[in-house]
Parts: sequence; structure tokens; C-alpha cells
Amino acid sequence: MGRHQKTVRIGGGIDRRESGYYSTPSFVSEYIARKLFEIKPNASIALDPCVGRGEMTSAIKRPETEVYGIDLLNMNPAGVDHFVHGDFIEFYTRRKLSPLLCDDLPSPDIIIANPPYNCHETEYIRKHKRHLREVFGRHATLNMYSLFLTAIIDLAAPGTAIGVIVHDSFLTARGHETLRRMILSECTIRSLHLCPTDLFLDQGAEVRTCILILEKGLRNNKSIDTSNRPTTKKEFSEILACNKFEVAERSHLCLESDRDRSEFLVGVPRQIRELFSESRIGDQFPCITGISTGNDKAYLSSERTEEFKYPFYKNPGSRRFFSGPDAYLATNFIQISSDVPNFIVRNKEFLFRGGLSCSSMGVAFGAAVLPDQSTYGVNANIVVDGPDKWWLLSFLNSGLCTYIVRGAMLRSNMITAGYVSRIPVPRFSNQAKVQLGTLAKEAYEMQIAPSNAQFYIRSIDLVICKDLGLDHSLETTIRDFCDDVVRRS
Repeated sequence: MGRHQKTVRIGGGIDRRESGYYSTPSFVSEYIARKLFEIKPNASIALDPCVGRGEMTSAIKRPETEVYGIDLLNMNPAGVDHFVHGDFIEFYTRRKLSPLLCDDLPSPDIIIANPPYNCHETEYIRKHKRHLREVFGRHATLNMYSLFLTAIIDLAAPGTAIGVIVHDSFLTARGHETLRRMILSECTIRSLHLCPTDLFLDQGAEVRTCILILEKGLRNNKSIDTSNRPTTKKEFSEILACNKFEVAERSHLCLESDRDRSEFLVGVPRQIRELFSESRIGDQFPCITGISTGNDKAYLSSERTEEFKYPFYKNPGSRRFFSGPDAYLATNFIQISSDVPNFIVRNKEFLFRGGLSCSSMGVAFGAAVLPDQSTYGVNANIVVDGPDKWWLLSFLNSGLCTYIVRGAMLRSNMITAGYVSRIPVPRFSNQAKVQLGTLAKEAYEMQIAPSNAQFYIRSIDLVICKDLGLDHSLETTIRDFCDDVVRRS
């Protein structure tokens, strides 16, 4: 049972926004079942804690396997021997807080699930947030799937095989760092596959998901089957059916240095993984956020006047190299910040210093010049001047940087200053820095439109690939990724 945020009415008057019911494609259920039985070939007890109509349990049902299903909604699930009409999260909570008093289910050999994808706005989380945070911790209430995945892993006994298809934001989002560390410290990862964005599209949902196969407990398992995100459901079906996987080592699957947050790397080429051992942007330049007005309508103006005289930049978006201000900030903003509690001015020591302003929302990533005497919002801004500003501007707009950010560090839309500060900076030669600086400065001075930026980006990519000695196959990988970043990220 897949679950998502959209409000869509399906059979029986069910609201998908709250129930999140989306039918799991049969080829996905069958693949997960196959992998679970490879781990536990003699499984006698299986559990689906959000069973829905039984798409997952149908695939896992065997004569020798007794199947339990739990759900708030009784949809007469197929493949289930014992249906429990109830709330799995409540069941888990009772077991965790009072293990001797709860009516326990038999310990499963296999747990299979497609948990709800509903975000923190869902009524269930809003209503029970305080209690859920007490049980799961603050991080878990970001959405329903992280509650389910945390509970499933904690509930599982050593040796239990776990197979899920879930929203993949946990792979890189900072809010899910605790969940990532739980997976890495308590489980052996057997398989990790990124699903295409159209997997649930025929049911009205375009969502990024992944298949995760785990075994509870740590084993000396060096090989993990992985596959990067394909662009179509058909291609994904062929990948799973024909075992078209990349075998990754555990040490290559995530970023585990002190400066990183255990982000999972799926399908990231070796030469890009190696860049994360280099210096980061934040090591070389201040990477900061600025002003949160709390009420843009009151404190920002579309026109420059005596009352609103400071150029204000908040998110370049698709604008590369050059960007005009998004608005003009109230002239007395310092006084306002003293009088209004939710008007916040951060990093005052860097006020009015120019540099580069980075995009914060949307899948595309890039940067534009931030002029001196400007102000800026909560997007990432880099304080830099002189020649460094120009070659760094080229790098931030390059295909390589787009891949580093959207193909490795953060696959979701919102990128903060914390992420930008951790972008690795390649060791460019002085000659390459001059070439990159020249290209960026020309693009800025010509005030090129977003539609014309690709000419400069292609030229920048040629300089970078040649200077760093990137493999031709990697050049192709980066180009293909950037040409379809929405579906490949």
C-alpha cells in the first residue's frame, strides 16, 4: 500500500490525503518478496503493518508462511491469514512503553511494507505529535513513513528480513539523519534501488521512492545490490526482472566523514565520491543565511524608494550568473529587527558584503552574483570576492556541481546553507580557474537569460572535465543527469 499527500477520493470514500492508499505495482511486490525469501527461505511468519488491499502480502504468501496484516482500514486484504484491524504505530508504542502488558503478535521472520508517505501535515501527526516525539524522537514526526520504518526496524528481531518501498527523502535529508544512522548501525543492507518518479503516476502520484531490503543485525556483507533512478516504470521493471544492478560496497554507499551526515550515495561514480575527501566550500568561504522578515508583504517592496532602499535577494532559482534583486528591503530593517520578534537578522557581521547567492528551492541548482550593499534572505549565500568569486561562480553553475548536489548530497528540493557549505571544491589548476573566471564574468556582464545559460555551462563543463581528468563515461553520466534532473534526481 503506497501512500501520498494528494487529496484524491478512491473506492469506498477513502481520502488518499489521510489514508495515503496507493496500490503497489505487482512487479515491485514480487521483487521484494523474492529478495526476502532469499534471506529467510524457511520463513514461517510474515507481517505487513500497513497491508491495504494486500498487494504485498499476495506476493509473499506461501503454504508454509503464516501472514499477518495490520491496517486502520479493512479492505479485505488478499494473502492474509490473520488481519488485525488497528493502528500499527499504536501497537508499536504500547509494546515499547509496556512490553509486558501488550498483546503481542508472533515475532515475524519477514516484514514487508509500503508505509504511508503523508507528511507532517497529516491529521494523525498533528493530533499525536507530542506523544510521537516522546516515543520516536523529534525527527520521526516529519512524516508517516519515517514512523513506520523506525518502528519496523526496532520491532524486528535479529535475523528478520525487512523489505519496504518508501519515500526516499530519508536517504539524504538532514531531518532523517537519525533514521539513517539507525539503519546503518542495526541492519545489514542487502538492496537499495531508486524508483522512477512515474511508478505511481497512473494513480495520480508523482513521488520519489526507493526499495530497501534489510536484514536486522550486522553481518560482514560487503556487496549491496543497487540501482540508480531510471526515468520510466518500464525500465525499472526490466532492471528488477533481469537483475541489472550495480554491486556496491558498504563503505561506498554513504558519506561517513565527520563533516557529513551519513547521506546514502546510490549510483554515484567513483570520481565524484572521491571529491568528498576534498576541502568544502565552508572551509574556504563563509556560507551563510541572512534575513527572515516573517512578513514579506510588510517589509519588502517591488519598487525602490527611500523607505525601501536595500536590494534583497531571496532565491535565484533558475537564474544563473546574473540576477536582479527580488525586492527591496525596508530601510530601517535593523530597528525593525529590534522591535519585531519574528523579524530576524542573522550574521550581522557580514551585512552588505557581496559574493554569490545560491538557489534554495526547485530541483535545479545554481548561483548568481550577490552585489555589494545588498541584503538577502534565508537561502545560502557565499561571502567571496576577487578572482575566487568568478571561478567559484562557474563551478556552482556547472553540471558537475549539479550532480554533486542533486545526485549525491540532497535529492529533495530544499537546499540550505548547511548543504551548500559542504559541497566539495575540486582542486582546479590556476589555468582552469582563470578560464572558469573568464566564462563566469562574461556571462554575468552580458546578463544572460536562463534560457541562454546552457551555452556557458557547456563551456564550463568542458574546462572542468579536462582539468580534473574526468572519464568520458562520467561526462556522459553528468550530462544525461542534468538534461533530465527532475526525473533522475
